[in-house]
Amino acid sequence: MVVTVSVAQNKVIPETIEYPPIKGFVDAGLWGPYQQTASKVANLGISIGDGGNAYGIMFDAKTYVWALPSLNSVGMVHRSNPAITNDVSTGSLRYGYSTNRGLTWNMNQGPLWNPTPSTEVARYPQGVLFNPTGNTNPDSLYVAFYAPVLDNSNSSWGGIVVGSSRVSGNANLNTQRFSSFTSSPSFAVQVPNDFTAVNATQKVFGIAEKRIGTAYDDTLILTVGTWNNATKSFTWTNQFIHCPMGADSSGAKQIADVKIAFGPNGQVGYLGIIGYSQDTNFAPVMAFHPLYMKTIDGGQTWTGPFPINLQTLQFSHGLTGSVLASMQAYGAANNWTINHISTAFNIDVAVDANNNPHFAVNINPAAVSTITSTGGSGSPFSIYSAFNYAVDIYSPNGGNTWSAIFLDTLDFFRGLYGSGANLAEDNRIQIARTEDGQYLVVTWGDTDFNLWGNPTGGNVFPDVKARGFRVQGNSITLYPIINFMDQAVDFKGAGHQHCLSHFLIDSTNLTQPRLRVPVVVQEYQNGDISNDLLPVIYKYFNFSYQLTTSNTSQNEYANALSNVRIFPNPTNGNTALTVLFENAHAGNYSLEICDIAGKIVKSQSLGFVGEGKQRVEILTSNLASGIYLVNIRGTHGVASQRLVVR
Repeated sequence: MVVTVSVAQNKVIPETIEYPPIKGFVDAGLWGPYQQTASKVANLGISIGDGGNAYGIMFDAKTYVWALPSLNSVGMVHRSNPAITNDVSTGSLRYGYSTNRGLTWNMNQGPLWNPTPSTEVARYPQGVLFNPTGNTNPDSLYVAFYAPVLDNSNSSWGGIVVGSSRVSGNANLNTQRFSSFTSSPSFAVQVPNDFTAVNATQKVFGIAEKRIGTAYDDTLILTVGTWNNATKSFTWTNQFIHCPMGADSSGAKQIADVKIAFGPNGQVGYLGIIGYSQDTNFAPVMAFHPLYMKTIDGGQTWTGPFPINLQTLQFSHGLTGSVLASMQAYGAANNWTINHISTAFNIDVAVDANNNPHFAVNINPAAVSTITSTGGSGSPFSIYSAFNYAVDIYSPNGGNTWSAIFLDTLDFFRGLYGSGANLAEDNRIQIARTEDGQYLVVTWGDTDFNLWGNPTGGNVFPDVKARGFRVQGNSITLYPIINFMDQAVDFKGAGHQHCLSHFLIDSTNLTQPRLRVPVVVQEYQNGDISNDLLPVIYKYFNFSYQLTTSNTSQNEYANALSNVRIFPNPTNGNTALTVLFENAHAGNYSLEICDIAGKIVKSQSLGFVGEGKQRVEILTSNLASGIYLVNIRGTHGVASQRLVVR
């Protein structure tokens, strides 16, 4: 049996073809002015650091925030805002850390990297918290970092800077620079893909595609830092891993992403890859698919790459039947013929308690073999984003066989940021686990269609959504989807460039067990995502995910309100609105109407309301034409619906 998922009501199915985005811009600013319509400020959340512009955590999620639950600590390495820190440039690196699970932060610590000349500036810095063996003092943790740097030129990448420092007082700072201009000319990377810490083996690992110019040359560079307790620093080495990919018709090797993760014992690890094997048994058309490499000796040796066949992949949880058949039925309902499926362009990896891999990906129609409702098709290695699944591809037996956990059908895929509206940011699908690997949570950023409709730029009002599951022996328990941003109207649409920690904070010993999900988002100046060159603030959220198999999440921010409906909608503003909603708890309620910036333009107390289905009428004659949010607010939550006034 195949279970399909319906398209949101009134949503137009666009024939938009998406290609792998450009990653790792040098600071932008060369494009003509463009007024982006998206504007939303994350008024809540904890400020944890300042960046000189948006080019710190853009272009795919990497390891930007790191929680260490065993010592109640969280940290983030980020670019600097020289107006605050007096550093050389925005390419200097700072960090922030918390020793109370993110409640309060030591901000803008450092610098970790303050290059002179300033042409060797850093971008997209990744960082982890590292705990030396035997340490129980959070202030004696070390922050380790891994960032691309410009090779003596503001126009090209090529090298990286790595290093470490004790979090308290930036003590024992140690850095090392690897460059294509040094004695190792074979070292050449663009923007590295991932970074992780393995306390079990006292090592950190960074992974990057080796590229000569922009051409991938069948090699991954694994940068390994091995802790030296005597010197209180890492010894850094580079390991070159042969990882061949198939080529397109022009001969260009096709790889889109690679991420790294290890299991709880630190010995079993996986590289999750989005690439192209060119083996027609696994890749019948020119489309991206997942591959993996595996280590069982803590990263010393690796086997693979081994391709995973998307076209025969079966759902084990969330939906039933084959992934392809489900997508085909989804397309057929909208007069599309979907012959093959593809992953999109990003992957994230976690390894569970059984040392089994989980690859969080988007799955979409392969554009090259899809026929749209108007008869169109796309190019090799592109996707149609109108049909968009969030999926966890996992193996229950170390890579021998593979299945898929259906997570959600997404409304949007790509959002366009920046002054030229040409900085592509996709759903940023990510996966995290508890330290013991028993619980896992996947997050993604998606704009709420029911609230925002189809905004200019696409996925530019992203909420942070999540779905978790538990691994017990050979069984998996799947939990409900949660939209973390539903807890407050100020959060809606403000999940820009959300970053998920690799580790969750586990509170499963409580009467009502829950997981803390550490997330950082980027707040733009004046809430305007076209301000990519202006300073940003990094905001921390410690979201709560309660473990329940009921259809409605009972997490800490459980919303006791639902099914808000408005009639008529759209309205001309001269008639009374009827607002229907349901509330699970009796109490005092109010109705608010806000503009899209979150400003309340009309409010009305509803007084004490009993539980059940409710009906309210409100006049809107004084509202100008535009888009508004109607919020029903009560003691136990808030629920919203979009209102259009013409």
